[in-house]
Amino acid sequence: MVYIAGTPGTGKTSLAGKLAERLGGIHVELGKLSVKEGLTLGYDKQGDCAIIDVERLEDLLKRRFSRVDKPLIFEAPFLVKLKRPLTPKTVFILRCNPRKLAERLKAKGYKPRKVMNNLWAEILDYTLQEALSLYPERKLHEIDVTDKSLDEVLEEALSVLEGKQKPSIGEIRWLSLLEREGLLEKLSTAPPSKALRLLLRGG
Repeated sequence: MVYIAGTPGTGKTSLAGKLAERLGGIHVELGKLSVKEGLTLGYDKQGDCAIIDVERLEDLLKRRFSRVDKPLIFEAPFLVKLKRPLTPKTVFILRCNPRKLAERLKAKGYKPRKVMNNLWAEILDYTLQEALSLYPERKLHEIDVTDKSLDEVLEEALSVLEGKQKPSIGEIRWLSLLEREGLLEKLSTAPPSKALRLLLRGG
């Protein structure tokens, strides 16, 4: 089983679909599944997203997919703890440079506050920290998708799954990058619309 996580806009759904196609597996979007099955606790107005009932989702996944004999590719912007027989072989965490990610999220029609909420999650390594709290480091692999095509991201994922490349984390440091560029303090004090403009125009 493979788990693909990351901030919205990093290409999780595209990679999961390609990986499922290549492996002859099943692609499951956990966010959509949760909403469809009513596994939510309400709506986060500030984040502009549903609040997922993670415990009930974990139970559903165990009941529904434990006996599936095809490769499972789960993807979501959040992490759930999956135990045997659904323990993931690898958890891929997709990462994207904040400037590029800002462009992608703006193109999706996200409002400035929602864009910046997601960008701060990316800048502060939120998904990686969440993954580390649930799974051993040896199962985690970060992929910087910033300047890679979908096919290149797919080949890197397959290389890790096939044992040709060792999983690795901790090499992506957007916080340090923004600090070196003199943008970190500006972004942390500016309102969302101004912060977004700063990123999109390069400072």
